[in-house]
Amino acid sequence: LRRRGVCISSGEYQRNAYGMALPLRVGRADRLMALNCGAVEVRPDVDAFRARIVPELKAAAVELMVLLRDVGSEA
Repeated sequence: LRRRGVCISSGEYQRNAYGMALPLRVGRADRLMALNCGAVEVRPDVDAFRARIVPELKAAAVELMVLLRDVGSEA
């Protein structure tokens, strides 16, 4: 997580299943949350998923943080 900003699990919980997650901070309280996705695929290619999905997941996290920046405000 510290090196790449994302956690990846492949086959650790269920064979052929993988998941990716990254932290994001939401709202005025800067609340720590996670954004994740996962799938099941026979013989998953984690390197290919990392190259394709991680940049999109990071972009989605940035969009969510912008959209939710005022959550918790009394305005």
